This record gives sequence, structure tokens and C-alpha cells, in this order.
Amino acid sequence: MKLVDAILWLRHHPTVVHGDLDAFLARCERDLRQHSSEDAWQLAQQIAEARANEWHHHFGFHAEEAAVAQEICPEFARELRHMTPESEGRHPEDLLDPALWEQVEPEGRAALRDFARWIAEDARRRAWLDVVRFTRRRARSLDREGKLRHGRHWDDLEGYGEAAAHVYELLAHDYAEHAKH
Repeated sequence: MKLVDAILWLRHHPTVVHGDLDAFLARCERDLRQHSSEDAWQLAQQIAEARANEWHHHFGFHAEEAAVAQEICPEFARELRHMTPESEGRHPEDLLDPALWEQVEPEGRAALRDFARWIAEDARRRAWLDVVRFTRRRARSLDREGKLRHGRHWDDLEGYGEAAAHVYELLAHDYAEHAKH
């Protein structure tokens, strides 16, 4: 069932929802969008943490973190853009408070399930685009915020692998912060 069909079904059968249908749907949508967004940012965090672990084991020439971030952030954003977060995360049914499910009669739960699936997928897709945009722009702001390490001499600089791992760790931290909000 499509989103419009699910909403129409619920509107034509208002007695399946205990209470005000519009307020109920608004709360469901708000909760679904919040939890789906959290899931998208947490998925990005997990991917960035895995990349950081991979890069800790790489060696390379000395590299300044600002230059590494300028290279990694746009490339990582391109990779993330091609991933499909819709298949990740919790089921839409799990994103809603069980008390909301109890407000719906059994015959209305299929329509609510379809409503939840459509809203959750849309919210996750939108949040994922936010992750991609954030990642693409993050290199400059990391440097501006003073989060990147700078060496005064060539010998002070870390190898490329350690610099890359640090950039991915910073991204993972940022994603975790976004997931909380």
C-alpha cells in the first residue's frame, strides 16, 4: 500500500484509531522521522569507525591532516552517496512507541505499518543526504575549528594512514553528535 492509500484508509476508518487521528499521525510521523534520522547518522558513524580502524594499519609518507581531510571527506561523501541506507536500521514498526500501536485496532495496523514504512524510508533517505552533504563540507570546518593536528616540520607530521584514521575518527564523533539531536 502506498503512503497516500494508507492515509486514505485510516481517514475512511477513523474508528480504528483511539483518539484524534490527525494528532496521532503527526506524532507517528515525528517519531518516525526522528528515529530514522538517528539510524542514518549512526550507520554513518559505524562506517567511519570501521574506516578509521582500517587506516590505523596503513603506513605512508608524512602528510598534513588538513590535506588528508581535503582528500578524504569529498571521496567518503561520494562513497556514502552510493550506499542505500533504506535497507539498514530498524524496521519501521520498531521505530514507533508500543503505546502508539496499542491505540490502533488490529484491522488498522496494516495501514499504519505501511504509513510507517513510507515515512521511515523517506526520513532515512533525507537524513542520508544530510550525512553526505555534511561529510563533503566537513574538511574545511575541521581545519577552521582547530581539530586537525599540524606539524611545524616534516618530521612532526604523521604518516598518511594515521592522519586518515584521525579524520575518520573525527567524522565518526561528528556523526554520533548528530545522531543525538
